[in-house]
Amino acid sequence: MKLITWNCQGAFRKKAAQILLQRPDILVIPECEHPDKLVFNSTTPAPNDLLWVGDNVHKGLGVFSYGDYKFQLHEQHNAALKIILPIAVTGGQFDFTLFAIWANNRQDPDGQYVEQIWKALHHYEHLLDSERAS
Repeated sequence: MKLITWNCQGAFRKKAAQILLQRPDILVIPECEHPDKLVFNSTTPAPNDLLWVGDNVHKGLGVFSYGDYKFQLHEQHNAALKIILPIAVTGGQFDFTLFAIWANNRQDPDGQYVEQIWKALHHYEHLLDSERAS
């Protein structure tokens, strides 16, 4: 499996073809525009599955499957941790939890970047521990 993450810094529709040359199975794109703005064609094929979250249609977090993988937001997702997504990934040789992260929560008075990761590690501690043990 090839998993690539790349902060495209916006306008993903203009840059997608370049990263897709790497043939990822799963692609995590921070600062990705809403999928309705993306244009799929022969150089930028449509993904088989995708998740996108964000408050701004110009910059959110996109997660794209270019393999047999299917995504579902994990039932323990905490919406207060804005753009840190625990994703249940199925359809491959094994199921797993993927944490897709764009640590950017401008509304959090405690801090919008590193503090988000710190909070997520504490909030998802049981999920992280249980996944390691199985």
